[in-house]
Amino acid sequence: MTDLTMRSFRSLLPVNSDARFSTTSSSGWAVLIFSLFLAFQLTACTDEGEPAEPGMQDTAEASAGTTNAATDTMGTMGEGVSLDVAEQDPYGSYITDADGRALYMFTADTQGQSSACSGGCAEAWPPLLTDGGSVDAASAIDTTMIGTLEREDGTMQVTYNGWPLYHFQKDAGTGAIKGQDVHGFGGEWYLVSPKGQQIEATADEG
Repeated sequence: MTDLTMRSFRSLLPVNSDARFSTTSSSGWAVLIFSLFLAFQLTACTDEGEPAEPGMQDTAEASAGTTNAATDTMGTMGEGVSLDVAEQDPYGSYITDADGRALYMFTADTQGQSSACSGGCAEAWPPLLTDGGSVDAASAIDTTMIGTLEREDGTMQVTYNGWPLYHFQKDAGTGAIKGQDVHGFGGEWYLVSPKGQQIEATADEG
């Protein structure tokens, strides 16, 4: 017990010039109990450090969670990219992704060099991206024609025979081909054959 606590304790004891403090009286017990309680409170306040500011730990944990989430998202971009081949009249064989969704080339692009599709164009025609790893391919795909190019935003787009590959937003899923021979954003959009050539057949020819 500190000197301050002892002095506080003694100051609260009843003092009599002819008698000592008696714990047998009810008032004596009350003073003793109160003094012990006060001493305990003073000691607790002295020993305990300053509490951490409320909310700081929660904020740090939330920030860490946000950072991890962002890292995970970047890490899965383009994961599992694979090229396959599908066949449908009147187009014949054409390049698809692993889910069977049609892939297109854009005549406004510069073969083997760059993509001319960004902004609103890339929203309507999402580029097939990879995280830089290898691209799997079905046996009907000529793997020597598979490549990548860096887009303006720094992402890597898969190419085939030098042509950047795209999906079409209006294609609902496997077997859907609504982007064939479509004119938009300054060029024409075509399916790509396993030989790396544009397929010009249209649904009207079927």
